[in-house]
Amino acid sequence: MGYPEWWEDFKQKNRKAATAAVTHGGEKREKDTNSRKYDQWIFDCGATDTMTHDPHDFDSLSTPVKTHIETASGELVAVQGGGSIVFPEKLKLKNCLYVPALSSKLLSVSQVTKELNCVVFMFSDFCILQDILTKEIIGRGTEREGPYYVDEVVQKGHAMLAHGTVTRQLWLWHRRLGHPSFGYLKILFPSLFTSNTEPIKCETCIRAKNHRVTFSLNNNRVNYAFSLVHSDVWGPAPNSHNNQFQYFVLFVDDFSRMTWVYFLKHKSEVPDKFYAFYQMIHTQFGKKIQVLRSDNGGEFVDKSMQEFFRENGLIHQTSCPNTP
Repeated sequence: MGYPEWWEDFKQKNRKAATAAVTHGGEKREKDTNSRKYDQWIFDCGATDTMTHDPHDFDSLSTPVKTHIETASGELVAVQGGGSIVFPEKLKLKNCLYVPALSSKLLSVSQVTKELNCVVFMFSDFCILQDILTKEIIGRGTEREGPYYVDEVVQKGHAMLAHGTVTRQLWLWHRRLGHPSFGYLKILFPSLFTSNTEPIKCETCIRAKNHRVTFSLNNNRVNYAFSLVHSDVWGPAPNSHNNQFQYFVLFVDDFSRMTWVYFLKHKSEVPDKFYAFYQMIHTQFGKKIQVLRSDNGGEFVDKSMQEFFRENGLIHQTSCPNTP
């Protein structure tokens, strides 16, 4: 219930220790860490700006956007310069600060997430940066004695920084730009195309251009021979000058899958071939065709065929228009 008597003195002592560590370059931290850690970047969720104590990290120094920064202890530390910092992984951050009094290089998490359009996930022994749009891991960090040291950060927010093979870059921009055609990508990114570049085979594009979903398989068959006969006409043949046969008509028994083929010179011969086929079935097998199934071709729906169907009690079934 309340604080002990020594609490205020203890809090002031810790505040003075933290101030001394920042003002004097973190002497205690320098004793506990080696030079390798001193030169590495650290992910900092509390830093509003990316800051470093090494002027060699900047491509060029200029007037800083801020004159001072405020440490966690409330002390104001002077900023002696600013500019852009280019990381080894081709990441470039603008408006970074040069603060010689710092003992560590601080990579601002808020600045990185805004510049790269990413999110940061913190775990017990590592952290990762993930691109919001592509969900790709673009950065990693490792926890060592408390801080999360930067292992890798790769910029993805600009066209020239889409890393990977040519095929990977084409796939990346194909998805980013709403699945444009291969020819359109070639106009936008001519440098990514060579004579050996293969076209993109995108399953999403194929499905989106389909007028309907695929038909489910149907293996049902009739129970008696010649109760259902399928028929279709093929032609004209590309090479038919020798015997003048340009078409053929098929009759397939649904029960046995037995197939009869009649060659035709003209489509108008289809009714005569069907009459002959009907009589052959009746004479040789003692059966009568009950249902004829075909497409909506004019050879099957003409007047003479329809009259024959009515006279002999046949049912003519046709497929839906524009349907295979």
